Amino acid sequence: MTGLLIEAKQSGLDVGSPPLLARYQRTAAAGQFGDAGDDRWLDRLFSTNNPLLRLARDLGIAAVDRTRPVKRVFMRQAMGV
Repeated sequence: MTGLLIEAKQSGLDVGSPPLLARYQRTAAAGQFGDAGDDRWLDRLFSTNNPLLRLARDLGIAAVDRTRPVKRVFMRQAMGV
């Protein structure tokens, strides 16, 4: 999202122009809705009482924790990088 503004500035465009700001707003809104869906899924995953789902979740977390490249991907995604 901020990449849009950086790219516009590097191209010599006015970062305060209404068309660019409207595009930025649409991009930001789309990102917020996507994040909300992710949160609901994670909430269900971590609040379940189903023993099989809890086991699968715990095994998945342990596998990610032990695999550095995969763990880095998840960490970067969580930081928004």
